[in-house]
Amino acid sequence: AGCEDADIDTGATQDTVEEAGEQARERAQEAFASLRTDAERLVDEIQTNNAPQAKEDLLERCRDVLERLREAESDAADRVGDICDRIRDTDVEDAEVWDDIRQEINEVEVN
Repeated sequence: AGCEDADIDTGATQDTVEEAGEQARERAQEAFASLRTDAERLVDEIQTNNAPQAKEDLLERCRDVLERLREAESDAADRVGDICDRIRDTDVEDAEVWDDIRQEINEVEVN
């Protein structure tokens, strides 16, 4: 095994990097779609029962999705970060704001 075996196929390396990036984007999109679904249920629970545990669950899901968006270098990461902050800062009894949060989550485009 000489130096001639050390040739690196930079095209294949680039393909691998692009594939990894694409997989990260797909995981982020799937995670966000799941958050949308969970948000509907959890916001309903928060509004109906003033449920602090539902708020905590929603915040945890939001932060998980935010981490995936950052890994995928998604443009939506900042907006989702703002939504996570609103979830954290909103009182469970403030039904109007929860409607706004639900709408914000539904309006985010993850690419």
